[in-house]
Amino acid sequence: MLFKDKQLWNPYERKVRPAETNRVLFVGMASHLRHWDEPKQKDTFRGNRDLLKAAAGFWAISDQCLGGRMMRG
Repeated sequence: MLFKDKQLWNPYERKVRPAETNRVLFVGMASHLRHWDEPKQKDTFRGNRDLLKAAAGFWAISDQCLGGRMMRG
C-alpha cells in the first residue's frame, strides 16, 4: 500500500499520484518473513528481530524513487 503522508494512493483516483507517494506499508511482510519456509534459510529472518520489527511498520520512500521508477541523474 502506498501513501502520501496519511493519504492512501488509489490507482483509480487522481488525488495522489504514484510519484508523490512517500511511505509504503508491506501488508503481511513481517509474518511472511517470520514463517519463511526455505529449509536452507529458515532461521535467517526468524532470528533477526530488528528486521521483523521494521517489516511490520511503514517504510519511507527515498527521494530517488518516483512511483517505482528510478530518477535519472
